[in-house]
Amino acid sequence: DLSVNTPVLEGDKIWVGRGGRAEVEFENGSFTRLSENTIIEFSRLADMNSRDGVEVRLVQGLASFEVQPEPAFTLQTPLFSAQLNDAASFRADVETDGSGRLVVFNGKLEVAGPGSRLFLGNGEVVRFLNQDADRYYLETNYVKDEWDRWVEERQAYLTKITQERFHYGDSGWTTADLYNYGSWYDVPTYGRVWRPASVETD
Repeated sequence: DLSVNTPVLEGDKIWVGRGGRAEVEFENGSFTRLSENTIIEFSRLADMNSRDGVEVRLVQGLASFEVQPEPAFTLQTPLFSAQLNDAASFRADVETDGSGRLVVFNGKLEVAGPGSRLFLGNGEVVRFLNQDADRYYLETNYVKDEWDRWVEERQAYLTKITQERFHYGDSGWTTADLYNYGSWYDVPTYGRVWRPASVETD
């Protein structure tokens, strides 16, 4: 079992069980978010100055990625790989038989399959089927689902809290943890003050 803030090392595998979700933050601020019944391997990790870049392997399941420009990032799956050197937002689905789908929300990805190589941009989708691996199928009519909306909400929340300077409390909490329960404002001659959204009375 993994707890919050567990370090992930090169070569580690994470399996998210039924009903679970996981979020992994990379050193450069990139994120991958994993849905239930997902297995992912962190084949290669790297810092921002690395020439080799980061490589992860999605064995099965659903994962969303919010990738920053450096270092380079590679996603491997049973039937296709995706490479990028610039910022991008995308998701990948891999079925138990290896069939997969890649959806690009923002950015540009270079995708390679068993007998093909192509570039995907904003709003484009590609599918690879295990029973017809030498071909790929392009789509442009993708409709976001509940998982995508959760990922967007989570990313927006993290973007908001990183705009603030936070401090760590004695029990491991940070001022960012208070965002769901109130708001911050400036008090002249004093500084930043947190105010709860509501207060119960006896």
